[in-house]
Amino acid sequence: MTAGLDTRTVRIPIDVGTPSPPEPPLWAARGKRIVTARRSKIRYRVVEIQDIGTAFERILSYYQPRVRPNEGPRFKSFKSSDHVFVFRILTNDLIFDPIFDVCSPATFLLFSRTCRIAYTAVHSYIKRAFNINRHLSQYFHDPLAFRSLQARTSTLVSGSSALQFFNRLTYDDSDLDIYVPLKSRQEVGRWILGQGYTFKPNSVQHKDLDVALEEVHNDLNVYYTLSGVSSVFTFKKRSEHDPGRELQVQVIVASQAPMEVILNFHSSVVLNVIAWDAAYSLYPHATFERRLSLFLLGRKRDESAIQKYENRGWKMLYDIPLRDPTHVSPDFTFAPRWIGDGHSWTIRLPTEGIVLPSGANEHSAALTRDPCIATDWQLTGSQTIPEIWCTVVKHPNFRYMYVTARRRLLHEIWDSQIRVGTAEDTEERKT
Repeated sequence: MTAGLDTRTVRIPIDVGTPSPPEPPLWAARGKRIVTARRSKIRYRVVEIQDIGTAFERILSYYQPRVRPNEGPRFKSFKSSDHVFVFRILTNDLIFDPIFDVCSPATFLLFSRTCRIAYTAVHSYIKRAFNINRHLSQYFHDPLAFRSLQARTSTLVSGSSALQFFNRLTYDDSDLDIYVPLKSRQEVGRWILGQGYTFKPNSVQHKDLDVALEEVHNDLNVYYTLSGVSSVFTFKKRSEHDPGRELQVQVIVASQAPMEVILNFHSSVVLNVIAWDAAYSLYPHATFERRLSLFLLGRKRDESAIQKYENRGWKMLYDIPLRDPTHVSPDFTFAPRWIGDGHSWTIRLPTEGIVLPSGANEHSAALTRDPCIATDWQLTGSQTIPEIWCTVVKHPNFRYMYVTARRRLLHEIWDSQIRVGTAEDTEERKT
């Protein structure tokens, strides 16, 4: 992405009667203007977008409206030749793909708001640029089989790999980190072994994968500093496309819920998640627009992680900046947050060819979304020592464990568990 970009106002003509494109996400439109004006038979939509350099300026120059004599500066007339940009450039992906490649996400999402043709062009680009099957194919021959495994086991992809997916870049020194519920560790571990990978045990793990998987329990492991982790299994193999590169897949086994582990990451830059049905960036405006990352572990700093992401172009924040003495930066609000809210960036992924998980029993329908969609959290602490607060919810009647910061919901679940336990005790005494 290009640093230090200016803000430009682009005026796009829209045919009268054409419905407006869908609104951009809340985080993408932050601080931008979208204004509609009308004169005679021409309707304009004015959008503030970022100047992405000489290439975009030259293409926009094809589309500079001509001003008639004695016409005021506010409204300009458009002739058929002025539609070159809209009808020639935006319909040719060989031209607009390189342009959007250097745009920030908010830039092309806002640009899609200008007219229906721009909307079609941007969303055509999104399908190509955010191709999850292509992204995963560097690790697995059959990405759809892996995503079907995700659907069955509620496995999530996060860390550097998810960041690369959203950032449309590849880091040579990165691996694939997948986060697995405790009960699914054996199925996932054996599946990866079947993809040609070799298990690389650490100093405390058994050399046989089946034995090592069997030895894992739901107690937190003192060997891992990341909260909520029971064990980590490392798999490696040589890349078939690049024999000089060694591929590495790490299976991080969560003692409870994978999202608990992810929300305990060191900083906001890596709070990105890929499920089988969608990808979510939790702090997209700070991460991809401002290139900021908020350190979330209080006073305990992971210097190696900080250095790695600073080298990749992010500025690390150790406290939350104020817009003014009474308002906290909207990038890092203390208000309740949840996956898929207006501050998140959600990319729905194609699910054709994925084997969906079955229902919990014959009376329940199969899930059509990954259970991580039910996650919510809250930034707490202070501006100088921010941290994410959430807790894991589990219940005898729940198929999955969930992560939430809603205290009222927690109390209701705890009360229901007490009532269930009391009723069972009463029945036992009667018998």
